[in-house]
Amino acid sequence: MGMFGRSNEVVFDRGRHARRGRTPAWLLALGTGLAIGAIGLVWIQDTFGPPRLSPAQAQQVVTERDEARNARDIAERREREIREALQARLDRSLAEQASIRQALEQRARASADVDETIANLRRDVALFESVIPPDPRDNPIGVRAARLERDNGSLAYHVLLSRQAPPDQPFDGVMQFVVTGQRAGGKTETVTLPAMPVRIGNYRHFTGRQELPKGFDPRRTSIQVFDKVAGNNVGLRVINLQ
Repeated sequence: MGMFGRSNEVVFDRGRHARRGRTPAWLLALGTGLAIGAIGLVWIQDTFGPPRLSPAQAQQVVTERDEARNARDIAERREREIREALQARLDRSLAEQASIRQALEQRARASADVDETIANLRRDVALFESVIPPDPRDNPIGVRAARLERDNGSLAYHVLLSRQAPPDQPFDGVMQFVVTGQRAGGKTETVTLPAMPVRIGNYRHFTGRQELPKGFDPRRTSIQVFDKVAGNNVGLRVINLQ
């Protein structure tokens, strides 16, 4: 029929294009299942789960949480301050103990030095006592040594008294000077000076001065020791003044 003898008809398949425009059934089933699952989950939570909080309740929970956190921070800060205060007190105590220990050590060293000094003095005194001759009168109280000098109208003295035996108790008595000399006119006279209290262990030095009568020139002095004023004479020695 030639080129135009037969027409080729184009047939459109309406059913195929219609099927392509519709949502697949499996996708609809999946969406439906998800929706049902979500609804079921909400229902289970509402039915069996804890009750949901309202916005006000949720805000209260947040507030309480913040307050608890602040209280915890305050408690931790307070605990830290107490710990630091206790540590500072402990440090001060340790420093004070170290200072006291150092002072005690210094005091112990000083005491050792004092003990050594006392020991040296005792050795010196023992040597001194061995060198000084005993009282020739052999009295209970010995006048071991004496130095008497004129000093502007007074009698300056340095007297060493000792006891013969080791004493159980100190000796309490008096010492008195009886001075012989001359007046301005050349007349010889004896003057008794006031008695002085003395207390002696093993030995003791006595120094001082006593006033003499005006115009009186001392030449010789009798050193007398009594057990009491106007009592028994227990020591005596006569010293000439130069």
